[in-house]
Amino acid sequence: MSNLPPNHLLQEEPAANLRATLAPTEIDLRQRLSDIVRLVSDIILEMDRNLILTYVSARSAEVLGYQPWEMVGRPLSVFGRFAGGGEPLKMPDWRHPFRDRPFLAVARDGSARHLLMSALPVFDPLSDAFVGVRATAEDLTRRKADEERLRKLSTAVEQSRAAVIITNRDGVIEYVNSRFVQSSGYTAAEALGRTPSLLKSDHMPRSVYRELWKAITAGSEWRGELYNRKKTGEGYWEYTVITPILDEAGIITHFVAIKEDLTERKKLEENLLRQGNEDKVTGLPNRVLAFDRLEQALARARRSSNSGALLLVDLDDFKRVNDVLGHFSADKILREAGSRLATMVRPEDTVARLGGDEFGIIAGDCHPSAIEGLAQRILRAFSSPFTSTGHEIFVTPSVGVTIFPEDAESAAELMRNSDAAVSRAKEMGGNAVQFFTPGMNERARERAKLEAALHHALERGELQMHYQPIVDLRAGRVTGAEALMRWNSAEFGRVPPDQFIPLAEMSGLIVRLGAGAAPPARRPAATWRKQFGADFRMAVNVSTRQVRQVGFADLVLRAMTDSGIQPANLEIEITESLLLDDTAPVGELARLREAGIRLSIDDFGTGYSSLSYLKRFPVDTLKIDRSFVSGLAGGGTDVTLVETIITMAHCLGLDVVAEGVESLDQLDILKGRSCNYAQGFLFGGAVSAGLFDQKQPVL
Repeated sequence: MSNLPPNHLLQEEPAANLRATLAPTEIDLRQRLSDIVRLVSDIILEMDRNLILTYVSARSAEVLGYQPWEMVGRPLSVFGRFAGGGEPLKMPDWRHPFRDRPFLAVARDGSARHLLMSALPVFDPLSDAFVGVRATAEDLTRRKADEERLRKLSTAVEQSRAAVIITNRDGVIEYVNSRFVQSSGYTAAEALGRTPSLLKSDHMPRSVYRELWKAITAGSEWRGELYNRKKTGEGYWEYTVITPILDEAGIITHFVAIKEDLTERKKLEENLLRQGNEDKVTGLPNRVLAFDRLEQALARARRSSNSGALLLVDLDDFKRVNDVLGHFSADKILREAGSRLATMVRPEDTVARLGGDEFGIIAGDCHPSAIEGLAQRILRAFSSPFTSTGHEIFVTPSVGVTIFPEDAESAAELMRNSDAAVSRAKEMGGNAVQFFTPGMNERARERAKLEAALHHALERGELQMHYQPIVDLRAGRVTGAEALMRWNSAEFGRVPPDQFIPLAEMSGLIVRLGAGAAPPARRPAATWRKQFGADFRMAVNVSTRQVRQVGFADLVLRAMTDSGIQPANLEIEITESLLLDDTAPVGELARLREAGIRLSIDDFGTGYSSLSYLKRFPVDTLKIDRSFVSGLAGGGTDVTLVETIITMAHCLGLDVVAEGVESLDQLDILKGRSCNYAQGFLFGGAVSAGLFDQKQPVL
């Protein structure tokens, strides 16, 4: 037998199990049919000629929530109707087979289930009379929901103000949105199948494209400015972010490019250049460029919560120098004055000639005490004489100082403030420093006293945690709280958070305050978990300084263990500005996420929002800033923005919390857009732990 082919044994005599397969008994057939019915994902139905259900497979319990025995004996129409695209469909002719007819069923919980039904009629073998139907029903509900989410996301991309391009891994364009068509002049049909090089101009160095391609093919994001060319040949600037898309195996499958048109901004920059950014006498930036840099410094100060200053330096009685020595000598003194001022400042600061005998100094990211020191150094720098045509000339300055962003919200206001301060300095006799108002010095002293009191507030027990409820809009009950610090100072009374929190940030006290106040913030959560449910979460704000400190994750995990709170019941709130920073501590946040602690982005939409960081960071929740929520009742763009944020977040699998909800109209709009959670005075302000215990369901 060893010389026979391998299949000889099968040819010689079938095995018993093979005989059962080839010639099954009735029991085998029944078992086979039962296994198939259990394995298929469709619901299997049988009905009599009157469409009364006579058999329903067990799959009905998973799809509809009904056990088979609850459905048998009842008409099919009790459980739904044929409908497609939201419209009723004509009842099929059950005497003829059909496939894939949409059937809208109603589950036990009242939710709609989208089924796809196929059926075969059953006839009596002797009389050929129609006796019933056998049918299958495929559950398409999840697919329908996915299609709807994809439709919303596609709509958001199509309506985006940024051009979007999606290519395959070889760079061949597979999708462009309408904004791309508008900005480039190429139709979608003209762009598809080509590479983004169709926009390439000769303006950019080849090294830029080499670095771009090297980064994205290595799986990294690339961002930068590109000068491209439209179909018409017209050039235009774009800020471009290109992100690789990876499959489950980590292999790059596509690239997504989001491109913001910088044309108008570049035109403004070119206009400023054409007007002349340099003062012809001193070689310093002129008033136009100084104004632009002041606006930039003001914007940076707002984002970073740091202070800066504009110092206006006016040369006292300089008209006399002009009259006595003439313009040539006066210009020489102006050049020397500019040089002296330039030696007083840091490389990142700006010294400009604003016109006549006025100079401006823009100093960003510095403490008020440092600004005072700079002003005094300026006075000393002018104590030595200037020399012109063999003459020694003494020129003194009057210095007016205004602090931003505390003193003003615009560059124009800051200019007016510093001018008023200079006028006051001259009234005092010149060769003096004057802050914007007489009250400015007083405010600086008050701020120093407040900072000193804040140093001792924690040890004196003046800081308490209050809690604002967070409400689940679907369940209509309190399911969380945000812990908020309050300061009741023995010296200053109740100090508003918007006064002492920025002060703590600037002075570095925020780290110590956060470490001391965080454990008390988390302790009530263990108790409230029993009162309000196992899904109760405590949201705790952390500052950028706290996150960046060494061992931040260890500190949080240790405090969590000490307070008895479970990881799933803790949510850490961070700001967008931290995520947009390339040096953000990704590892620390990832450790918290891996431990089961949730992460949320606070005040979403108020910073320089970017979808790319939502991919880089393991966040769970977006909190819509109250500035968007406040305008909901009036309709308009706020409703559109909020709806877009909610849709985007849900498509990314993120929860959404709306902050600052104060009216029922706002609440109705948020519920209508499927917002998950909300907080605000409509549900209650921040209260002590004892008062929070009394909170009840609110919807």
